[in-house]
Amino acid sequence: MLGQASKSGNVSTDGQTIWSWRLAIGETRRGVKVAIDHRGQVTGSTSRHCGVVIDVADVVVQWGEP
Repeated sequence: MLGQASKSGNVSTDGQTIWSWRLAIGETRRGVKVAIDHRGQVTGSTSRHCGVVIDVADVVVQWGEP
C-alpha cells in the first residue's frame, strides 16, 4: 500500500516518490524504500534531505544508477 501525499516546506511526496525542491530523492519500488543519493551534487538543503531519506531507506543508489 502506498503512503499518503504530503508536503512540508520544500520536501513533498505523492506517497510513492519523495522530492526535495522538485528533485526526486527517494521512491518506493515494489515495497522497497530506495534513496537516491544526490549529495555532493546539489545544494546544502537538498543534501540534508537526501541524508534523512538515506537513513530510513532499505537501498541507496547513486544518482544516475537505475
